[in-house]
Amino acid sequence: MNAVDILVKYFKRFAVIDYGEGSVAVGLVPYTPYTAFDFCVDAYYVASNTFYQKGRSMITELNGAGIRATRAPAETPLKTLALQAGLVFQGLNSLTYSGEFGSRFYIYAVSLPRTPAFSTYKESRAECLRCGACVKACPVQMTDDKSQMTDKGTGHKARGAGEGQIINNSNCEQYMSSENCVRAAMDSPANMSNAMSAAAGTRLWGCDVCQRVCPHNNEVVIEPPDPLARAARELIFTGDMSVLAGYIGANHARKKRLLNLAANAAGNTGDRAYLPPLQKLGQNPDYALNAQRAIEKIERGKPF
Repeated sequence: MNAVDILVKYFKRFAVIDYGEGSVAVGLVPYTPYTAFDFCVDAYYVASNTFYQKGRSMITELNGAGIRATRAPAETPLKTLALQAGLVFQGLNSLTYSGEFGSRFYIYAVSLPRTPAFSTYKESRAECLRCGACVKACPVQMTDDKSQMTDKGTGHKARGAGEGQIINNSNCEQYMSSENCVRAAMDSPANMSNAMSAAAGTRLWGCDVCQRVCPHNNEVVIEPPDPLARAARELIFTGDMSVLAGYIGANHARKKRLLNLAANAAGNTGDRAYLPPLQKLGQNPDYALNAQRAIEKIERGKPF
């Protein structure tokens, strides 16, 4: 049994290409997004954690067949390799897209010894429509006022841009800091700014605003698993990470991070039922900033 015979059992779409001194298998793992809900968790993180377990089985099977395989290192440029392999195309934002899955997929890569090139799929006709919907929807407005291309970007003009503005597909990555990006701010929410606090809304983990409006995404949505939704909604009361960790992985479900985000989301609901747990959290310096801000939002009746 060769590598492709095993890979095809785990990936719906993948390619094997030369990389460094060996090869790399780059696979797309599609997922279906959840309906929006207070304290929502992006389905991407559930999908990535689920495939993390499957990926371990895949690597074990590859090695059992005498094929030396490891998960590709964290610094592996997954999007670049997927583009190079013809599996995806670049959007105006930092996301890549597939004509088959839109942007709703997780990229997983496996390092292999030198292996003949192979692909189950070639992206040939689909391309970004340059409609600017993602720009308009982005909470921090992914635009570049300098009317010139950066050294990394393509500088495409989009209908969503204002006069003299350039939409740059590197902007998401350039501006992905806790001061400018909701998703980045979620990584270190203890010091979240007022602007990022408001932009995060009632989300608990993840921001997929641009994906929800993209015409390449056929937005069929599903209800989140009830245990996940319930654990997310009740986190502010319970502080229990165990269920969330089972869905999104312990690396994402860190107590200090998610309790700060839960406090922020609670404040943005405007619901006074969250005042008691917020007051309790506010006594802990690890959560004081977000808890006190959330209390103020609820009490003044202006969550955003």
